[in-house]
Amino acid sequence: MNILAPSPAKLAALSLLTLSLGCSSRAVVGVDDEVLPGGECQGPCPAPLYADAIFAPTSSLLDIEPTPEGGVVVAGHFAGKLQLADSAVQSQPDTADMFVMKRSAAGDVEWVRSVAGYAPSLQVAARPDGTIVVAGCFQDTADFGTGPITAGGPPDYFEAPVDFFLWTIAADGTPSAPVTLPAELCIAELALASNGDAILAATLPQAIQLGGQILAPVGSTDGLVVRMTTSGDIVFARQTSAPGDDAFVDLAPRPDGGVVIAVAYSEAFTFEGNVFPKVGPTGGAILALDEKGSALWGHRIDPTPDDADDSESSFAPSLALAPDNRVAVWIERQPDAVENALQVFDSIGTLTSHTSVGAVSPPPTGFAMGSDGAAYIAGSFRKSVIAGDLSIDTADPDDLDDPGDHDGYLARIGTKGQVEWLLSMGAPVSHQQLMGLTVTTLGAPVVRGEYYKGAFAIGDDLLPAAVNPSRAFVAAFTP
Repeated sequence: MNILAPSPAKLAALSLLTLSLGCSSRAVVGVDDEVLPGGECQGPCPAPLYADAIFAPTSSLLDIEPTPEGGVVVAGHFAGKLQLADSAVQSQPDTADMFVMKRSAAGDVEWVRSVAGYAPSLQVAARPDGTIVVAGCFQDTADFGTGPITAGGPPDYFEAPVDFFLWTIAADGTPSAPVTLPAELCIAELALASNGDAILAATLPQAIQLGGQILAPVGSTDGLVVRMTTSGDIVFARQTSAPGDDAFVDLAPRPDGGVVIAVAYSEAFTFEGNVFPKVGPTGGAILALDEKGSALWGHRIDPTPDDADDSESSFAPSLALAPDNRVAVWIERQPDAVENALQVFDSIGTLTSHTSVGAVSPPPTGFAMGSDGAAYIAGSFRKSVIAGDLSIDTADPDDLDDPGDHDGYLARIGTKGQVEWLLSMGAPVSHQQLMGLTVTTLGAPVVRGEYYKGAFAIGDDLLPAAVNPSRAFVAAFTP
């Protein structure tokens, strides 16, 4: 494991150019005498705050979360040499190592921690005191700086033994020794309870032993939520125990120490008296649990309350904390995504608002709420993106034969459901995939993604061409 403490200065190799995101405009920048159309924006556009690439031959980001100081913490993989200013660290040969990076509100890298080992899942969260909590699972062996740890859990899909880990890093980058459990607990989401406990959402594909319990799926897969202390003691472990395929796909902490969970399920099931009927190919539901894991309330997700015919629809809910300790649910009605909605529930499960947003296509891969009650969504598109009444075409119309996504998009949705602005990030040759989104404590939306092939620019920051095969990046904007 290594700690990299770069200076705040930008990399000398990074050219600083200007890209204006004006209303209904496409900007132009010059790179080595080559003209690259930049991103387009519709509506009263935000200003770019910063954009930066993760400088390694190959890098990817698996999570991004806000810090109490107004910045973000990101976690992901890198292969080759991870370069930051005058410091660098080399990954193990023929594999991708883990890293955790903390950035300030201005986008400067405060510190980076790398771990010699590959993590199929990796999630981060920050406590109010700035402590970073990292959770996930690693294959074979991992070295967090205290010596190699050999996984003793069951083999995964690739027939490699897998262990769960929980790791804390102080606000200044000082790490603790990790807690590991011999279990294939590769989590999908991480949240922190009010006392700092970790709350984990995962899919349970096979039996595992956890805290003296044997947990086995009832159907093909079960949704599993686990609360544990940072020393690894299990507070509770609950599963959906439904007959089909189901999973806890998102979660948000409650101020009383509990948690709200989004569930995707294929067959009807009951959870402590809350009945969730079969609805279309995939149903959506939310459950609120108290600090001991008991159900407080539950609701089936219905994106069209006035339309009873949901037999051909699949629901994909995502959660985010809303102002006044409420929870917001972003709902996609698939496969056409012609009906998107934003629902807000109070702490006792009362639906306080249902706002139709209209069409959003392609569906977003990131959803977050601002402290002012506005929502943000982010995703990727190939030909064009539609969000409400706004739309943008790709910056690369001459390469539509390439099946990959071409551009990324970010949109802000007002409290009445109107899409206030929509912006794209892209340039010919360069292809982006936006995969996550958060909003800082200062209200700035920050996206994480990957790009490959050519260079592209966001604001004053030029992200140089990714050569082999993709490179991660983060970009922040004004609210």
